Amino acid sequence: MVIEESPLQTHSSEEHEVDKQLRECLEQNNELKLQILRKEGDLETKNILIKNLHGQLDSEMGILKSYQRGNHHRQ
Repeated sequence: MVIEESPLQTHSSEEHEVDKQLRECLEQNNELKLQILRKEGDLETKNILIKNLHGQLDSEMGILKSYQRGNHHRQ
């Protein structure tokens, strides 16, 4: 006696495979989103650091210019 798979079982198996692939795609998508968020966080941190360094440089330039002006008047 030959037992044939019913179309319902085959369909269920195909659905299971599609569901599995979909879950894998969603997991990969979530991982990529996390990577993007980490990169954006890194970029934001670097942006803040650059702004702070720029502010320090502006401050140092102001001090230097004040010093130069003061020195110029003494000569």
